[in-house]
Amino acid sequence: MAESKLSLSIIIPTYNSESTITECLKSIVNQNNKPSEVLIIDNVSTDNTLSIVKQYAILYPFIKIISQPDKSLYDAMNKGIILAKETWLYFIGSDDILYDNDVLKNINKQLQNTRQLVVYGNVLMDGDSGWANKGEVYDGEFGIPKLFKKNIHHQAIFYNRDVFGNAGNYNTAYKICADYDLNLKLASKYKFHYVNLIIARFNAGGISTHNIDDRFNSDFNINILQYYAGRLLAKYMEPFSFFMVNFGKQKLKKGKLFGGAWFILAGYYHKLRKKLL
Repeated sequence: MAESKLSLSIIIPTYNSESTITECLKSIVNQNNKPSEVLIIDNVSTDNTLSIVKQYAILYPFIKIISQPDKSLYDAMNKGIILAKETWLYFIGSDDILYDNDVLKNINKQLQNTRQLVVYGNVLMDGDSGWANKGEVYDGEFGIPKLFKKNIHHQAIFYNRDVFGNAGNYNTAYKICADYDLNLKLASKYKFHYVNLIIARFNAGGISTHNIDDRFNSDFNINILQYYAGRLLAKYMEPFSFFMVNFGKQKLKKGKLFGGAWFILAGYYHKLRKKLL
């Protein structure tokens, strides 16, 4: 029985990746359910990266190459978002690989059966980082408190393209943690769907492994307030909703139509807002 179509764009930023891109592409083209397209966003590599990728593109026409200067990793990822044509987007580093040949087949079942717009799993660590060690599976299910402490790995996440239209793309002011910033913003707007699967093997040692993003750290608290102010307001207004509705009904009984209607509507508004948030 044929696998159902996987409406997925895989985006791979590259720059002088000749030593790793072959294994990355092998892990994709060997999938039992292949993606609809793979976008290589290359920063004008000067080694053999483009020649390797072009050989794969001849064999697998769903691999497309865009080679032009970019300003940063996240600038390249933003280009991928604009160019991607499929429903779901997935970003993987040129030195990372999909965990096994069934990853996309298994995740496709989840993508087709969820109403959530962000679906994520785990990564297996290859090498040590400042936040996980070699051989560890990073890092299970995330609630908001956990996300405030550490990020979901971006090699573990599948995004519905609609989230970028509503939340914007990666903030390129953050050179290392723009993916963390995006996940914080999205978690304030959407529920995430966790799948207990290992999605990729992450090669620790890249720019994001040990380096510190001072700009992101400086903005962290103010961003949290900005992204989650609506949730906090709804949470603390909820106890007053019941009072406002009943107070409004009392006013209506006394013939105070405008005032009564205003309190009732305000109370129901805050009840509805809490449910939506």
